[in-house]
Amino acid sequence: MSPKDGYYRKLAATNRLIANTRECIARQEAVVIAKADRGGYGESVRLLRSLKRSLQLMVQSRAMIIEQLMRWPNYYR
Repeated sequence: MSPKDGYYRKLAATNRLIANTRECIARQEAVVIAKADRGGYGESVRLLRSLKRSLQLMVQSRAMIIEQLMRWPNYYR
């Protein structure tokens, strides 16, 4: 496996993590909405914020991987 293949594998894994995190965020938003009527949803909101921050970091990581791949010699768009 070439180093470039390693970047593509890392990109694929990051894309899967981003998709999974987006699903978790959607579920957690539903939990927060459901608990809003009953109160005591502080922990759910903290988890939601944490998930959103993690998503931001993953998207930034993906952007860096793509930049690396685009700088690779003989990269064709």
